[in-house]
Amino acid sequence: MLSVGDIGSVAAIIDERLAVKGGVSFSVNASYDPASDSVNVRLDGGCDWDKSADPLFATVYLMENDVAAKKQAGGDADYRHQHVVRQYNATWGEQLSFDADEKFTYSCSLPMNEEYNRDNMEVIAFVHRYDSHDKLSCRVENSAKAVIEWNGNGVDGIINDTAEVVSTEYYDLTGCPVARPSGFVIKVTRMSDGSVRTEKTHVNP
Repeated sequence: MLSVGDIGSVAAIIDERLAVKGGVSFSVNASYDPASDSVNVRLDGGCDWDKSADPLFATVYLMENDVAAKKQAGGDADYRHQHVVRQYNATWGEQLSFDADEKFTYSCSLPMNEEYNRDNMEVIAFVHRYDSHDKLSCRVENSAKAVIEWNGNGVDGIINDTAEVVSTEYYDLTGCPVARPSGFVIKVTRMSDGSVRTEKTHVNP
């Protein structure tokens, strides 16, 4: 048990856990489909162990940042909410199916709404275990984030090798932007052809 005020110990434990290689790795792509007014999400990944008796699930969230607060206790008039959940695939996620090589592909569609600010939308996905009888077994194995492609072609994963890097941004594992990345972070690269590439990486301090 840790004291709430023991920030140093908590930070050390978090850093230690973040350095542990996850047993699950995956990428996430998200693109807008104007025909259905929804965001199509695809996860591709794999697992390092046999899941026959220990199934894995995927939970996918469509989130909006910088949402103006109507009334926030302790906040001023300019208070903004971050990581507001707008849509999700299922309350406890959906079970993943793996092939003989322990690889998986999962897809879902999350509806948009005209009240959402597209510039502030993102998709965050978790691959996790779920046990309705044991909350300690409901463990997140890995997570990934994707910036939504709004080009409207409805096609994921298309990379133009001739495109040039326009900008590179870094976010911590909670989705907050960081000016000086260090350790495990999410790297978002915006390309000259309008595409966005997202990856989890490690940056040496």
